[in-house]
Amino acid sequence: MRLTKWIVVFLVVLSAGVLTSCSEVPEAAVFDYARAQTLENVKIAAHRGVTVHHPDNSLSAIARAVEIGADAVEFDLRLSADGEFMLLHDEDLAKIAGVTGRVEDYTAAQLHSFRLKNRKGLISQEGLTSLREVLDVVANRIHCYIEVKPFYYDDWIVADKLNSIIRAYGVEESVTVFSFDNNFLRNLHWLNSKIQVTLLLWNRSQFSFNGVSWGEYDHLKGVCINQEGLDLKTVIDLKDCVGEVSIFTLNSYNGINAEMYNYLEAVITDYPEEWLALKGKK
Repeated sequence: MRLTKWIVVFLVVLSAGVLTSCSEVPEAAVFDYARAQTLENVKIAAHRGVTVHHPDNSLSAIARAVEIGADAVEFDLRLSADGEFMLLHDEDLAKIAGVTGRVEDYTAAQLHSFRLKNRKGLISQEGLTSLREVLDVVANRIHCYIEVKPFYYDDWIVADKLNSIIRAYGVEESVTVFSFDNNFLRNLHWLNSKIQVTLLLWNRSQFSFNGVSWGEYDHLKGVCINQEGLDLKTVIDLKDCVGEVSIFTLNSYNGINAEMYNYLEAVITDYPEEWLALKGKK
């Protein structure tokens, strides 16, 4: 009887030791492992390049995305007064370059002479750059997510101009063109079906699910939707309709429901290096 009691005591102590040893495993390490699994098939895209130490949409920020091994780099295009595609997010130059006026008020040569502001709002030594200059450096070295901002030209003219550059550089297979303008994307795809096109959405209401049945979105490779207010049902519904769903601009893993990562094609983020480390690529 006494022996049995001591055996029971020994087993209780042993089990307590096992539980203690398990609880000593760093919770963060277990959590990171779980996150890496959900990100395994998700592309990490650098939003406007790697902008921690480089100005947004600068040539150095985009080149840095290549250096760190990002799956893709996202940048924005606007048209100059003489019809050159320039990398700029805002229409108003005051915010990004400290210059009065809008992008379309200046020629490409004039825009090249301006200097971009850094994250602290200070003027850097980095000049504005063009799509051609970017492709000279990164063509077919990294997948480019090219967002075409609103323009004041006919859709066909802009689509044809962009198609000509993409075709000249032979990067049809390594670019995806983003836009909130579905008609522009349809025209570009009609001109060159090799170019992948993706519709940008702020929310679910901007997508016509009824329009799917009559081919409104047949030309699309996918959609890219803003993270705010996004839910799992929307991600699944959009994926069923268009095939690929990406998300912008997501800077925290916990910013969305973890299950969504199982359905996402790509995450566009301001902190690609941290996400690549989380994914286990760095």
